[in-house]
Amino acid sequence: MNNPSPRPAGRPSPRPRPAPRPGARADPAAPDLAASHPTTPQIGDPQPPRLTFGPDYRLSIIAVPGAAFALLVVLLGSDPVQRTFSAAVVVALLAIVFGDVYFAPRLTITGTGLRVYAPFQRAMLGWHEIDTIEARATRRYGLVTTTLEISSGERLIVLDRRDLKNDPRAVLSTISEFRLTT
Repeated sequence: MNNPSPRPAGRPSPRPRPAPRPGARADPAAPDLAASHPTTPQIGDPQPPRLTFGPDYRLSIIAVPGAAFALLVVLLGSDPVQRTFSAAVVVALLAIVFGDVYFAPRLTITGTGLRVYAPFQRAMLGWHEIDTIEARATRRYGLVTTTLEISSGERLIVLDRRDLKNDPRAVLSTISEFRLTT
């Protein structure tokens, strides 16, 4: 019944471990964890090169005040049709802003492959998994639209200028140069 220790059984001692003496060497029998895990990044290691392409925020910057104005119409309007339409506008504009903020960056390129993080398309592909990457121009109703198309097996990922914040042809040439240098 007489327990000389004031702490309960099974609990570690609250005392800190003593600091190693100055000039003391590590135990030579202890395994070197850094050598056993060469892929583990160490403090001070340089970051691997990567490129990121995110959405164009100009539409989001315009959408926020538009959503605020539409919300005022919802709260202060007297016509039920106008309030319903304004509520739909608020939801649509906030969905655009949320999508741009949450799904950024849309395309990340590293030495091992690429990652796509878009609202309806998510993929992490190694360079060996990618069949083709091309910029495709399409003319519809007199308007030319250029998209970046990434083909991997049965999957086709399409990103447009707004998704990349740059011309897809320029992004394609940047990806090609990056892939050659890494």
